[in-house]
Amino acid sequence: MKIKPNKLYLARLQFCLYVCLCFVVLYYCHNTDIPGLIYLLLTPFFLVALYGFIYYLFCWLFIAYRPRDETWWKRIDYVWLFFASLALIGQTQSVREMWFQSPYEMAQASKAGIDKSLRAEINDMLDPAQCATATSRYEAADALQVASLCQRYADVARPLSDVALVNLLQELPALDAEYSAEPIQRWLAGLQETLKERELRRTEVVKYQNLIRETEFEELFRYFAPLLVVIALALRASKVSGELYLKAPKQRKFWLIINQRVVVDSLGFSDVAHKRFAQALGSWRKAEWGVVHMACDFIAQSSQRGSNEPVLPGRFESEFQLASVEEFETSGFVQWAAGQSMELLYLVGETDPELIRRLRQWGEATNTEVLVREHI
Repeated sequence: MKIKPNKLYLARLQFCLYVCLCFVVLYYCHNTDIPGLIYLLLTPFFLVALYGFIYYLFCWLFIAYRPRDETWWKRIDYVWLFFASLALIGQTQSVREMWFQSPYEMAQASKAGIDKSLRAEINDMLDPAQCATATSRYEAADALQVASLCQRYADVARPLSDVALVNLLQELPALDAEYSAEPIQRWLAGLQETLKERELRRTEVVKYQNLIRETEFEELFRYFAPLLVVIALALRASKVSGELYLKAPKQRKFWLIINQRVVVDSLGFSDVAHKRFAQALGSWRKAEWGVVHMACDFIAQSSQRGSNEPVLPGRFESEFQLASVEEFETSGFVQWAAGQSMELLYLVGETDPELIRRLRQWGEATNTEVLVREHI
């Protein structure tokens, strides 16, 4: 089983995760009224930390833990473009609002003008000053009906309130049937025309209002737009990293370290043997050849034929664990090695015959040269 597929990715992944958690803790400590999602997604440093977390998560999963081929990375373009497209949905409402904002304001102004004209027409007939001169302006029969109409609405406050206006407009059909005087009929006909125009303007206002109003679907994506953009960018960046990893020169030589130590058989010259070993391992790492570690519980940690020279894993060196030699064929090391361009596996200072036999069988099956040196 693989213990740490790539410690560099994991370390940075954990760091970004801790930073994100710190922002979450700060949000709850501030006790703000802003919803948590909006608060965090509007914090630039949180978005940067979230981007780093998602990026290193993808790199760890698809480069270190489960390496993918070039075709798979090409398909990632569809995924990150999909997330980017979802983020753009929330911005379509802003464009639509800018486009229809001016017609909406003009429709509102026109409707307000119609409302003002409607009130003016009502006052032309029901204003007390107009009612007082009705007898001199109309014939006797018409003046009598006009006076009756004025008396009917004499108690209505001036200027007309919205409630009074609505009540009067609801009574227009009854007034049309009750009063037959020519001035009143002409006044009612004018009100009907104004009401038709008012309804047209109201319809325009509602139409443009619906056009500039965002839907629940758009509102949802507008809230999540920063998160979707971060995911898209992280996927895109991890895709570039994955393709660069595939095109980078592969390590073809690996030194296998068992139980994080090498048994140095000094043969009485311990200082010389230790120096030779340190120089050999240093030169190996300096040449940027691979070093892989495998913990074998069935091999003793000490040896009577020499001393154990500790070898700590480097940052870029993978680690595996093998519980028993029977599990070698299904171990994480074998699965990992299948994705490497390995030509040589170097093992030194180990004498376990069963492990050496399994390694050589595996080398023959995979065309990998297994070089074993029992002494150093």
